[in-house]
Amino acid sequence: MTSVASLAAYARPHVYEQVRSVVPVAAYLLLFQLAVLQRGLPAEWFGMACGLVAVVLGLVLFLEGVKHGVAPLATDLGQHLPRVLPQWAVMLVAFGLGVGVTFAEPALGALTNLGKMVEVQRAPYLVYLLVDYNGHLTWAIAVGVGLAAVVGAAKVLRGWRTSSTLLGALAPALALTAAACADDHLRGLLGLAWDAGAITTGPVTVPILLALGVGMSEHASERSVYRGESILPRSSPAPGMAMEAVDGFGTIALAGLLPVLTVMGLAVALRMTTDTAEIIHRHREDNPYRGPHPTRPWWVRDPWEELAYAGRAVLPLVCGLIALQKAVVRRPLPRVAVPWGPPWGPPRASPSAAVAAAAPPTMSVLWGLGLLLGGLCLFELGLKFGLVALGYQCGVAMPGAFSHDKDVAGSPLYPYWVGLVLLVLYTLGLGAGGTLAEPALLVFVETVWKAPRCRRNFASKRGLSLVTAAGVALGLAIGLAKLFGAPFAVILLPAYAATAALTWKAGGDGLDALVGVAWDTAGVTTGEVTTPLILALGLGMAHALHAAEGFGLLSLASLGPILSVLVAPHVNRRQRVVSKGLDEALLEGAVTLGVGVDAPS
Repeated sequence: MTSVASLAAYARPHVYEQVRSVVPVAAYLLLFQLAVLQRGLPAEWFGMACGLVAVVLGLVLFLEGVKHGVAPLATDLGQHLPRVLPQWAVMLVAFGLGVGVTFAEPALGALTNLGKMVEVQRAPYLVYLLVDYNGHLTWAIAVGVGLAAVVGAAKVLRGWRTSSTLLGALAPALALTAAACADDHLRGLLGLAWDAGAITTGPVTVPILLALGVGMSEHASERSVYRGESILPRSSPAPGMAMEAVDGFGTIALAGLLPVLTVMGLAVALRMTTDTAEIIHRHREDNPYRGPHPTRPWWVRDPWEELAYAGRAVLPLVCGLIALQKAVVRRPLPRVAVPWGPPWGPPRASPSAAVAAAAPPTMSVLWGLGLLLGGLCLFELGLKFGLVALGYQCGVAMPGAFSHDKDVAGSPLYPYWVGLVLLVLYTLGLGAGGTLAEPALLVFVETVWKAPRCRRNFASKRGLSLVTAAGVALGLAIGLAKLFGAPFAVILLPAYAATAALTWKAGGDGLDALVGVAWDTAGVTTGEVTTPLILALGLGMAHALHAAEGFGLLSLASLGPILSVLVAPHVNRRQRVVSKGLDEALLEGAVTLGVGVDAPS
C-alpha cells in the first residue's frame, strides 16, 4: 500500500499539469462549435471525452518515458560516442539517427491523403509530389533532418556559434525561396517545403535530438578543460571556461530549415523532368491508375491500427539506440533514480549495506522506454479520436461563419466582417491552446530549465511556455493572409529577414544561449497536437476560399515563437529597469519628505 500511495502522490501533480494544458483547448474548441458555429454537441461526444482522458494519461506516461528513458540514454550516447569514434563516424551516426527519427514521426503518414484532397488542375506538382512521389518526399525530408543532425553535432564538437550556424542555414533557404517565386509551379510548392520541416519536429524527434545535443555539449565541455586532449578548434573556450549543455540547442531549428532545401531540390528535379499535362492526365477521375480518394478524414485510423502504427514507428528507433549503446559505446544501459516507491528491478550494487540503504532506488532506462512507447500509443489514440476530431470539425466548418458553405446549414452565419473577426479569434485560441498541449514543448521547457544561461532569460517555465504560445498564435493569425490571396513569399521573406536581424544582434551581444532556445521553439511547437489542427483549418479555409492549397500556415506558426522568444527577455529587462527606477524615485521622494520606507531589494 505504501508503494501505491507514493506512486499516486507522485502522479497526481503530473496529471493535474496535463489536465491544465489539454482541457482548456478542448473546452475552447467545444465552445466555438456550440456557441459560434451553432453545430450542436458532436454525435461522438462520449468517444471524444474518452479520447481526451487518453491524451492526458498518454502525455503523463510519455513525459515520464522521456525523462527516465530516452533522455538519459541519448545523453549518455552523446557524451561517449565522441570518445570511442572519430569525428567523421560521429557525424555518420548523427545522420543515421536524424533519418531514423524522421521515419518514426507519425505526422508524415498523413501526407499522401493530404495530397488527394488538393485539386490537381490548380496545383499539379503539389499533388504529384504528395501522392506519386510521396516516398521520395519522405526521403528528402529525412535526408534534410539527417543533415541537420550532422551540422548540429559539428556545431557542438567544433565550437561553432549558434547564431552563425543558423544564419548560414537560413540564407540558402531564403535564396531558394526567392528564386522559386519566378516559376508559377514552384511557387505553389513553397508552402509544402517550409511546412515539411515543421511536420518532422514532433514528440519523437525533439527529445532524441535534444538529448543527443546536450550529451555532446557536456562531452565538449569536459574536453575543453583539458586543452591537451581537446577535440575543439582554437576558437573554443579557454581552459577552465567549459561550455554549458546549452550549446546543444539549435539542432531542432536546423531540422526545420534544411528539409526546405532538400524538398525544394526534389521539386526542381520534378519540374525539369515532368510535364504538367502528364500529371493532370494521370490524376483524372476516370484514370484506373489513380489512387482511391479518401472516404474518411485523413487523420482517422481504427484503434488497433493506431496502436500498431505507433509501435512500428518507435520500436526500431529504440532498438537502434540500445544497439548503439551496447555494440558501439560498449556501456551498460544507464540507470535512473526512481522518484516513487521502492526500486523496480535489482538494487544498485553497493560495497556496504549502510551505503546501499542510503542510496536512492534506481531502475533501468528500459522501464522508461516502455513508458515512452505506451504513452505515445495512448496519446496518439486519444489525440485522433478526441482533440483532433473536435478540432477537425471546427476547422472545416469555420469558413461557414463568413462565407457560403454547402456543408454548413444557414451559412454564412454572420456578416462578413464579423465572421472574419471570429475566424481570427478562433485562430489565436487554436494556436495558443494547441501549443500549450504539445508534448514536445513540455520536454523542451524542462530541458531549457536545466541550463542556467537560458533559464535566466525567463521568469518561469510557465512564462516561457506562454511566450512561445503567444508567438505561435500571432504567426498563425498572420498566416491567414495567405489563404486570402497574399503571396506566401511576401509574408515569409520579410518576417525571416527581421528574425535574422534579431538573431545577428543577439549573437553579437553574447546571447547565443537565447538564440538557440528561440530558434528551437520553431520546431517544438508544431507537433502532434497543433499540426493536425492547423492543417484542418488550412484545408477547410482553402476549400471555402477556392485557394489552390492550404500549406504554409505551419511554417508561419513556427516562425512566430522565434520572434516572441527573442524579444521577450528585452521587454522583461526593460520592465525591470523601469520598475527599479520607479522604486528608487519613490525612495528618494520618501527620504526627502522624511517618511521611513524599506529600501527596494
